[in-house]
Amino acid sequence: PEPAALSPRYGETAGAARSTKDEMQISAREFTLDNQKQELTFYGNVFVHHPSFTLKSDKLQVFLAEGAAPETDPGDLGGNIGGDFKRIIASGGMVEIKRIKADGKPQIAMARRADYDKTKNMFVLSGGPPYLQDGGSFIETRSDAAKIILRQGGIYEVQDEQRAKVRFQIEGGKKLDNDIGIGNSLGTIGQ
Repeated sequence: PEPAALSPRYGETAGAARSTKDEMQISAREFTLDNQKQELTFYGNVFVHHPSFTLKSDKLQVFLAEGAAPETDPGDLGGNIGGDFKRIIASGGMVEIKRIKADGKPQIAMARRADYDKTKNMFVLSGGPPYLQDGGSFIETRSDAAKIILRQGGIYEVQDEQRAKVRFQIEGGKKLDNDIGIGNSLGTIGQ
């Protein structure tokens, strides 16, 4: 099917209200804070609203940067983090990340685990097997051991024991019977 512009699908509650500030908001059924490890762990119907993406998962671990100090407000179910984070790991039955790119095209990633390392500015999708839709292009992996690595600048790296499948739309192209086009058309790569 044709990719469509994304719109909010999740029933947002008072704890998951969209922010108008440049901040990340996380809502979940429960969370724990380990001050010694500088780690927050969220459990159950986790929803992250970041200014540039949304994320849905069963579990989310946030590793705070040096000097980040969690602050809690008795009237708030969550809390505020004074500072920044260095890494986020989302996991569960299916992790779903969505964003609209600067060109207006949707980008949707799905996997059982998404590991974002802020210092390296890269996402590693694994388990499921992982899947990525970037506008009209699709990356489908075949094994649970596969990884899709999203690097800065729109660079994707796929690591898979089996063959990965890449599909993309070609403007003005036509699909040939053998699925591999030569000349003006390019069909499906990998089978």
